[in-house]
Amino acid sequence: MFLILASSDRDQLAQQIQYLKVENEILRSFPPKRTELTRAQKDCLIKYGRPNC
Repeated sequence: MFLILASSDRDQLAQQIQYLKVENEILRSFPPKRTELTRAQKDCLIKYGRPNC
């Protein structure tokens, strides 16, 4: 039982890390003044930001 819980925590952490990597990649592509995301970029963040159900 513990292994199942431990692996699900690792999966959640891996998903959060993936989301943060994608978010950082998108945000770093903009000049420092103002950030306006395209629809594709928003969709990408939504895809990686969804919690597993």
